[in-house]
Amino acid sequence: MKRKGNLIFLFNQSNFNNWLAGGENNMSGNVGVNYDFNYKKNDLTWDNKVIASYGLLQTKNSDFQKKTDDRFEFNSVLGKKAVGYWYYSFFLNFF
Repeated sequence: MKRKGNLIFLFNQSNFNNWLAGGENNMSGNVGVNYDFNYKKNDLTWDNKVIASYGLLQTKNSDFQKKTDDRFEFNSVLGKKAVGYWYYSFFLNFF
């Protein structure tokens, strides 16, 4: 089994002091996951991918946080070798 991927955390802060054109102070953060899980044995392969992210934004003049990103996706492909480079396969996608 092979596993690879990454975890992402982003943070941003903007501050507008003495800004004539306007603007609103804010803070935001995003968390993301992108991972692959792959399995291969003899003539059977199983490839899975998970993509997930979530983000929030808080502005100075707002009483509540706003969601900026919301994603969950799961892809799975199960394959059995038929002949040569040809495979019978089953694909599952959930989001």
